[in-house]
Order: sequence, then structure tokens, then C-alpha cells
Amino acid sequence: MTRRDDSPETPKHLASATMVLPVYGTELCGATDEQAAANRSIYGVDTAAEVISRYRPAGLVLVEGIPFHDGFEDLKLGMLDTSERLRCFIEEAQELASHEQMAPLLIVADQEGGVGSRLPSVALPAPAIIGRTASAELAERAGELTGRAALAHGVGVVLGPLADLDLGNAAIGDRAFSSDPAAAALLVTGWVKGVQTNGVVGVAKHWPGHGRASADSHVSTPALDVDVELWRREERLPFSAAIEAGIAGVLIAHLTAPALDQSGALASQSPALMTRLRNGLGFEGFTMSDALWMPSARKSAPNDAEVALASLNAGVDLLLAPPDPAGTGELAASAIPGLVERLDKAVGRIAVLRSNHPVVDRAIDVAELNAEIQEFNAHVREAATDR
Repeated sequence: MTRRDDSPETPKHLASATMVLPVYGTELCGATDEQAAANRSIYGVDTAAEVISRYRPAGLVLVEGIPFHDGFEDLKLGMLDTSERLRCFIEEAQELASHEQMAPLLIVADQEGGVGSRLPSVALPAPAIIGRTASAELAERAGELTGRAALAHGVGVVLGPLADLDLGNAAIGDRAFSSDPAAAALLVTGWVKGVQTNGVVGVAKHWPGHGRASADSHVSTPALDVDVELWRREERLPFSAAIEAGIAGVLIAHLTAPALDQSGALASQSPALMTRLRNGLGFEGFTMSDALWMPSARKSAPNDAEVALASLNAGVDLLLAPPDPAGTGELAASAIPGLVERLDKAVGRIAVLRSNHPVVDRAIDVAELNAEIQEFNAHVREAATDR
């Protein structure tokens, strides 16, 4: 079947429908001069509302800022200042999507606990603190509270838990539950069960494992230089546990794993590592790239659009924060062999996810939830100290 250039099913439009975008603005239809300039430098329009209408993305990712955005490294996105501001922003974004005859937007946020928390509610303890309790029950409770905080703000996709091991990598540290694979697997299982109880979905990261990687992928391109047998015994175990617990998504790292893919491709661009995930572990959910603004990704191809297309071709379903969404769409339109079939499959998985996305739950009192989280945090710290 021939697809018309204006069809929502052309490669260009399908590529846009795989993107989860960061946008600047304290309000959906309003922005400061600097926020508008930041939006224009990426998207060619001033406001978050215009970004949604022009690109029709899969969703929005909530981050404090984009530290790799030249000229705007310290600029805050703006909508995360207070719970009420964020709730209104997300409600208006979903109303706009409906008006534009789009499926609900995926609202995505890191909410690991500790430093890996983005929502304007009280943060839960860092995973390592929960890890010191060795309690799957407390991990499950942490996941459940994380899910409620997400629902309160209209977030349906939580980037967590880390299924990495704490083995000395600067990017991981106390974001991981444990250095022990079996302990990490136990706690990951509990956290996944907790977070996915009320319509929120989790995304395990960073496949195939970042804890032993040689560098921080926010700074340079690391290598996971372990043999296959060690990887199977250790790095793979928490991911396998997350999948067995029903995790909806897996985030793919920007690192190389020479023993797992001798081509030297980044995991986020590696069909071999996607095959290990899908066939080796039986994962049937959606995959997501790590943030494509990261230097480890941007240095892997001549331009940002080629980086994004390499991830899609490898089997990634969702592109997290592509720096050149327009260029990616134009490149997709150049009819790369096999790309349309790949995009159809990705957008099909995303459509199921979007159809089940929760709305902002105004029945959740954020002040009461914050008090409940503070009480839980005190209990966890006491339990961690007692061991």
C-alpha cells in the first residue's frame, strides 16, 4: 500500500510517534523569553503546546533541565516547581492531545528514589538504602509509594528500577539496590510489583548492565568488558527478575559490550543485544533508548538524526529526548529499507501503552502522600541502620 505524504502513517510521522520529548515552559502555552528560545533551538517553535501540535510525539519526559543543550545548560524546564503547577501542565497537555485527535501522551519521569527523583513530591530513599534492609517487602512498599506519586502528577511511565549492580561505576552508585546479583534481583522484583499496581508502568535500566562499565555514559562512551559467563551469572540476573515480575519496559544503555556484540555498536544501536533481551530473556514489552542528548550517544554517528535512526533500526521502540526530532523525521522519510516495518511494530507497542495511560489523579492528596513517604523513609533508614 502506498502511503500519502500527509498520512499519519508515513515514516516521518511514525518516527515522531516514537519520540518522548523534553519541553521548556512553566505553562503549556506560555514560556519565558529564555524558555521560548530554548524550545526554538530544538523544535523551531516557542511553546510546549506548539511542540505537541507540530511533532505529535509519543509523549513528554519530565526533567529539570538538559545539561547538554548548548547555551541553555542551566535553564530549568519550568513545570516541576510545584505539584499543582505540574498537575495543571499535564492536564492541559492531555487536553491538547485529545483536541489534536491524538492518543494520550506518555508522561515519563525518572523516579528511582534518592537523587534519581524528578517529581515535586518528597523523594523516597536511594535504592541502596533500601538494599541495606534486604527487605523485598520494603522494596515493594517503596515501589507502591512511587507509583502513587506518579499517579498524583499524571505520570504513567516511571524510569526505574535500576537493575544495574553497584560495582563502582560513577553513574550508578547508590542508585542501585546492591552489588550482589541475587539481592538486587530480590529487591527489583519487589519494587516492580509495587510500582505497577495502579496503572503506572516501570522501565528497568540500563540494559545490559551499567554497574561494571568502564566510564560514566553521561561523560564518555563506556564499555561493559566482561565475559559472557560472568554477565549471565551477575548482570543479567536482576533484569531477568524484573521481566519475570512483569516489568513493562526496558531502557537500553549507551555503552558497548564487546563479549555480547563484537561489532562495537552501542547497546542502544545493537540488534544483537536486542535479540538477547527478546529471545534470551523472553521480554515482550517495550524498549526505550537512554537519553539521546548524552555524549555517549551523540558521538556514535555523524549527526543526531543518524543516531536516532540507528536505535530504531536496532529494535528500540521509544526514543528518549532526541536532540534533532525534525531531522530524524526527515531521515526516516528517505525510505531506509525495512524501517517502515520496524516503525510499525514500535508504534504498535506504544499505542497499547498510550491507550492505558492514567490521568492526573486529583483524589491523591499530595500533602498526605508526602507525610506518608516521610514516615516510610524514617522506617527504612532505621531498618537499614539496624542491620
